[in-house]
Formats: sequence, C-alpha cells, structure tokens
Amino acid sequence: MNLLAPVSDIMTTSIITVSSNDTLEDVKAIFEKHRIHHLPVVNQGELVGMISQSDYLLFSHQPKEEL
Repeated sequence: MNLLAPVSDIMTTSIITVSSNDTLEDVKAIFEKHRIHHLPVVNQGELVGMISQSDYLLFSHQPKEEL
C-alpha cells in the first residue's frame, strides 16, 4: 500500500447513511447486513454526525436507568 496515495484512491463512494430519526435497531441491522463499522448521520442531505459500531455497543450495554 502506498501511504502517500490520496484518500480518494481507497475511499468508499457507495455510502450507506442513516438519519437522526432512525432507531438504534435500524443502525444495528445496517451494521449486521453490510458488515460495516461506521455510519454517517444525515438530515436533509447534510452531514450532522457519525455513529460507530463501538458507539452503538457502548450505548446498548448501559443500564436503562442511565439513559
């Protein structure tokens, strides 16, 4: 691998996204179906954040009284 190559040489252009209104069940299903670890969160075509599989796992294992 050429570490001096531009990011565009290896980046994914077919991007799967979620909206901030999607549920964590939706996110879980996408992670499992597509075997990916990060999802951009968009609202009306604008990037508003990212959710990672680590974020999901951390949140899903919190006791309900902390939520």
